[in-house]
Amino acid sequence: LRYHLLGDFLSTVAIRKLHPPITYPTLEGSTVRLSIFFGKLKVNDATVVISDVLATDGIIHTIDKVLLLS
Repeated sequence: LRYHLLGDFLSTVAIRKLHPPITYPTLEGSTVRLSIFFGKLKVNDATVVISDVLATDGIIHTIDKVLLLS
């Protein structure tokens, strides 16, 4: 589960300001690749389908598949 979590509050605007594609560390210790493909935010090969949902402990981005460690 920690592979699905980043240690920062990153909105889609904040991610775009990082000029993807970039790699970003997860709480598990590995990295994920954040990129923009045809205007859509991608996490590895998953597409963000719901973004910027504010929660009490972070920002939630829903993706269309499970991330697997490579």
